Amino acid sequence: MDIEQKLQEAIVFHQSGQLQRAEQIYQQVLQISPRNADALNLLGFLAYQVGRCEVAANLIAKAIEVDSKQYIFFINLGLVRQEQGELDKSIEAYHKAIEINPDDSDVYNNLGNTLQEQGELDKSIEAYHKAIEINPNDSDVYNNLGNTLQGQGELDKSIEAYHKAIEINPNDARIYYNLGAAQKKQGKLDNAIQTYQQAIEINPDDAEIYNSLGTTLQKQEKLDQAIQVYHRALEINPNYSEAFYNLGLALQEQGELDQAIQAYHRALEINPNYSEAYNNLG
Repeated sequence: MDIEQKLQEAIVFHQSGQLQRAEQIYQQVLQISPRNADALNLLGFLAYQVGRCEVAANLIAKAIEVDSKQYIFFINLGLVRQEQGELDKSIEAYHKAIEINPDDSDVYNNLGNTLQEQGELDKSIEAYHKAIEINPNDSDVYNNLGNTLQGQGELDKSIEAYHKAIEINPNDARIYYNLGAAQKKQGKLDNAIQTYQQAIEINPDDAEIYNSLGTTLQKQEKLDQAIQVYHRALEINPNYSEAFYNLGLALQEQGELDQAIQAYHRALEINPNYSEAYNNLG
């Protein structure tokens, strides 16, 4: 068996989403060559993709034992550790990747995400700026930077980052969704509504966007429109307890108490720990 050829074949299957076929070939390679670092790493990454994080961590750690000079192995280990909630270990892996290759913007982006999750917002922003320095054309990094700045309450800077992300990629609904949230926090409700509508144009099947649009319309006391939008969110996701709760609030404001109670009950059926819904049933 030509191992290199087999690996390439597995990678083609892996990249095209035929994970089972790819896994079989990686296993075949490892039967013949148990210390093949690339096969260990790729099989580990595949395990991460399907949610088998402990298996993934072990395989990628073995790949690193065999060859500790491949920064991509450390990036993958960082992703797995982050998914496991092992944030310190994730950060450590990303720093190792940066030692080997300080010119990969993806590592800094991933590091920024982990630091953000850890609540280290200043360090997270620093990592995103470093990623932007290396690659100023990655909309994901600007979007992540916007989220962290929004978390810090730096709404103007956050909005600036989202606009930059949209300049690079005007077709990502998530960016508009995040921008809408920042505008809403600023009290710029008309802008937020317009932004959420742009997000819906790109992705008309995201219940969260409709829910956020609904709460913004509700703030403007446009209750009929808000109710309509919540119903749309619930068509998309009939188990969305927050949308039922918000629908209940809007109906209650309209004086439709029976319907409001029904909506709160549905929210509680889905999420029995929804304390706000209990309180409103009072």
